Amino acid sequence: MAEEGHVVSLVKLCRWLGFPRRSLYYRPKPRQRVINDDLAVRVKLALERFPTYGYRRLACVSSVP
Repeated sequence: MAEEGHVVSLVKLCRWLGFPRRSLYYRPKPRQRVINDDLAVRVKLALERFPTYGYRRLACVSSVP
């Protein structure tokens, strides 16, 4: 279309395609993970002790000192 002399704005283009405009401008931010080593050890121990527990029950068991 640009070669034919027609200029289409991004707003119209996104509207025609049904694509959210904010998705064009999205830039993911790098995230730094902070892991609590003490809590990780407690969760691993609880997982070894109770291998059949789900994540909800495991969270309750590992959060108790």
